[in-house]
Amino acid sequence: MPLAPSPTRNPMRSLRKRAILLATAAALLALPTGAAQAEGDTLRLLTYNIWNKFKQRPDLAAQLLIPGNYDAVLFQEENGSRFVTDLPGILGEAGLGQYQGARRGSSGILSRLPGTVGSYQLPDTPNTNGRNITFAVADAAGGRPATTIGSIHLDYADTSGNRLREAGALVEWVKQQNGPVIMGGDFNAGDVSERGLHDVTAQIRLIRTVGNNSLYRDLAYQYIANGDEAVMRQVIQDSFPGQNIDSLSWNQWGTALATAAAQGRDVGLRDETYPVASNIPVTMNVLKKDFVMMQTEAIREGFAPHPAGDGSTTWPSYGEDATNTWTSWDRVKIDHFLVSRPYAKWYALTDDPADQYLGVVDKFYVDLGNGQTAPLSDHEPVGHEFTWVGPQLEKYAGALGEQTRLVWGEGASTFESRDGVFNLTRNNARTDVYLGQVSDANGIPTLDWLTEAEKKTLLDCGSSDSRLAGAIAEYCIDDHSFISETLVTDGGIVAVTEDAALGGAAARLRLADGSLRIDGTEMTTLGREVSLEGEGGILSVADAGAAVTASGVISGEGDLSKQGDGVLRLAAVNTYTGSTTVEAGTLLVNGSTVASAGTTVMGGAVIGGIGHLSNLELRQSAILRPGDMGIGTLFVDGDLSLDSALLDFEIGASGYDKLVVAGDFTALSDYSLSFSFLDGLFPGTSDFFEFLTVGGDFSGVLDFAKLLLPLSGEFAGLNLFGDNKGTFALAWTNPYQVAAVPLPLPALMLLSGLGVLAAMRRRTPKTA
Repeated sequence: MPLAPSPTRNPMRSLRKRAILLATAAALLALPTGAAQAEGDTLRLLTYNIWNKFKQRPDLAAQLLIPGNYDAVLFQEENGSRFVTDLPGILGEAGLGQYQGARRGSSGILSRLPGTVGSYQLPDTPNTNGRNITFAVADAAGGRPATTIGSIHLDYADTSGNRLREAGALVEWVKQQNGPVIMGGDFNAGDVSERGLHDVTAQIRLIRTVGNNSLYRDLAYQYIANGDEAVMRQVIQDSFPGQNIDSLSWNQWGTALATAAAQGRDVGLRDETYPVASNIPVTMNVLKKDFVMMQTEAIREGFAPHPAGDGSTTWPSYGEDATNTWTSWDRVKIDHFLVSRPYAKWYALTDDPADQYLGVVDKFYVDLGNGQTAPLSDHEPVGHEFTWVGPQLEKYAGALGEQTRLVWGEGASTFESRDGVFNLTRNNARTDVYLGQVSDANGIPTLDWLTEAEKKTLLDCGSSDSRLAGAIAEYCIDDHSFISETLVTDGGIVAVTEDAALGGAAARLRLADGSLRIDGTEMTTLGREVSLEGEGGILSVADAGAAVTASGVISGEGDLSKQGDGVLRLAAVNTYTGSTTVEAGTLLVNGSTVASAGTTVMGGAVIGGIGHLSNLELRQSAILRPGDMGIGTLFVDGDLSLDSALLDFEIGASGYDKLVVAGDFTALSDYSLSFSFLDGLFPGTSDFFEFLTVGGDFSGVLDFAKLLLPLSGEFAGLNLFGDNKGTFALAWTNPYQVAAVPLPLPALMLLSGLGVLAAMRRRTPKTA
């Protein structure tokens, strides 16, 4: 096993020491006068297991903390030290700001972030170090919400069974915080294995010390089975010729293997490249259900034993590798940062790769002041910069107490960089869960039918593999019930693909000069109340193949614009008083927009439905189609004004479309009347279809109408008739007892390109 470098004076050590001291001095000179806390949305954090070596020397820790310039430092094994008591003064004198601290058991924390600090003892946990949490609540700043930063130490002596209890209690505490939680600490469990993936040397060490320890015995058997047992037994037999090796002790086996390995022989054991059953990272498997592990690719733990000083391990530290003699442990990264779901997807690691005080801070030696240097601890500290890249999360007093408002507007830190568009999704797109880590409540993997290669594959949160649907739902799809309402403002756009992204059904959507864009075709219902405030807002159904029903009431004084090529249905009796504009696609009013100041339909856009509108204006090339993808009656409770628009009606065996206008019918120029016959219908000579009634002035109905019909000799006799009372019909002959008022012959156009369409737009006609 390679030896750690001696902490005594040597040329290479002196060069390293001078480099560290020069970097420290340069960092100190660069520090601003007074508080140097991270601005706005970024938190610079360090988790640091201080061990026992320098517990009474906070001045040595300051050699890292001062140039590191951290907003908060999370300590483990803090009990009995002077770190939390003395470091605030040392760091303050160095110009880093005013720190406040908390300590409980082996956990401690220092924070210079505006806010509070405290501690908590997890209930229903064993009397161990892992039941104690210290934390700082960092007040909201910039676009970042108030964030709880916690420190915890799940001691090795707790055993994995107790650590599972502590992990469960930790999860329950985090759920009570009503906001994002960043947990850092010594979890005494690696990412891909509980105790590190054992190389052959570590396996031999384990075999030599099995004794009566059942865990060690189980591990030893599994490592033997993982290798070539026949080769191993021959190596042992060679060391004990003529003896029954099954009667030997574990220590004798291990000694024989160690001797042969030292001679360069193949001893039959193989490096552990996937955790054996007794080395599964059950603690992290459980925590990953409710947390996302934050790590850069540079420190991601792989499926191979760690070489000494590889830049990603945290235990043992590079200078303390000689302490790697624990029987069931090998080198491992056990000091982690975790961020709670559903907020983790909105915190990004923004480490500068050139910053030596971020990532796994390895090979850091402190100056002891006596001509010698030494490693800071037997753990490598881990530092990261956490930047909030999500929307603003505001707290407000609601009917259910303190509630959370999601706000997307200029106050969000990434508003400009995202061009004002935020994709609000429950899918966290995480990259920290391997398929072999998908587990039950006790951390035991459940996808045991996978190959080992597949188990080493990261879970793809965007996969369409039906075999992984359950895992994706559990690990990738976040619960957004914490959102009590969403406010989109400052011209911002929130894009969603499902209604649940906006919270529960009671979570209101507020548009104050903001837009909701519905992407894709999966979302069919906008199941919440919508409030139009200020200048109002936009509801956009982007995909031409999409159809979305807004089932909740739309209220407020603002305007509503419908955008996108898809269909939007308004099902409720809406109360908003601003204007309504259909800019693109189709708006179907099945409830009511009578309270609206009026509806304008732009060129190429479509208005329809079976509900009630107030005043309606159809611009040039706009289209009016009564009904909702079928036969129906649309009511305009005010006036109708149209300019070179199209009124498009369907006639079927069970009924026909109808338009009822309570006010005036005003045609500003020629407009088109189109009739389509469904299901191969051919009207009888006595049939007539009263497609329009007008309660006010109707003089423009026939004066400007252009009739569009299928060109066929059998339809040539159809004509438009009015009863001089505001009712208009399509018929062969005058269906009324009064004198007919037929359409003037020059305006009658029998178009050649239409044909009788047996399978038209709407295939499920309803009786009008």
